[in-house]
Amino acid sequence: MFKTLISATVSKNTPVIGRVRAAYDDWRFSRDITAIMSALDRLSDHQLHLVGIRRDDLFETVAEMMRRAEAQRVVGREVTNMLDRPTTATQPAKEAKPSETARPAATSVAA
Repeated sequence: MFKTLISATVSKNTPVIGRVRAAYDDWRFSRDITAIMSALDRLSDHQLHLVGIRRDDLFETVAEMMRRAEAQRVVGREVTNMLDRPTTATQPAKEAKPSETARPAATSVAA
């Protein structure tokens, strides 16, 4: 179940540092899941009830929590990517030189 969250999509064309980073992120993610599960498992049934978890549903609750966290991370990454991309609307407009915008003076013939 956690395999879809843990496994990063890394191709063979990814540089070595990218593969190492993905492996490290996978390791940290699985370590975090283990830490959360063990911390919640140490709580008594009464304490679990106070936070809204039943011991029978502990694994499913943690899995759902991790799915929600991953969905929030995806949204965060998308927002960051959108903010990082330069857009023409946010870039200041080029100032035109006065000679380019000035109209030639109208010549009038005085009678």
